[in-house]
Amino acid sequence: AITYCKIGDFVTTMGPESAAPGVRIVWEAKSNKSYQLADALKELDQARKNRQAQIGVFVYSKDAAPSGTDHFARYGSNLIVVWDPEDTSTDLHVKSAYSVARALVIRESHESSQSEAAVQAIELATRGVEKQLKNLGEIKTWANTVKSSGEKIAESAGKIQDALQKQVEELDQQIAALKTSQAEASV
Repeated sequence: AITYCKIGDFVTTMGPESAAPGVRIVWEAKSNKSYQLADALKELDQARKNRQAQIGVFVYSKDAAPSGTDHFARYGSNLIVVWDPEDTSTDLHVKSAYSVARALVIRESHESSQSEAAVQAIELATRGVEKQLKNLGEIKTWANTVKSSGEKIAESAGKIQDALQKQVEELDQQIAALKTSQAEASV
């Protein structure tokens, strides 16, 4: 949904026979140790917007999970899971996340089935507002650049004008001196 954004590694779309057809769950999987819990939640929020998903699941590899991270935790519409590719027992964390995510989207789908069209329209309008705010920020930057450049140009033009005025005065003095010397020489 967000132009040029690739956030959202995988998307699970509920099938037509499910209790919430077409509803999406977005997945992010990271083995990068630099992702703290706040970073993971922020990325999931972005991924849910980008992939138009209702629930997000962030899967940390065991080695990358920040110390103290629960193996399975829920934060509103986001789930955090720690998975170890070497330990098949942790597959249960991922399977549990999938089951909980499905239950959450089904519950959300039933609660909002009457307002689905309104939610989609609001979501698209929100993305449009975000895009226009970004464009407005760029325009403001450009305007400040033009203003700054204009001030620099005006300042430089003023300096050149002053320097040229001094040169004209110097030339006038030299011409006057030459005229006086020629007049004295002719007498």
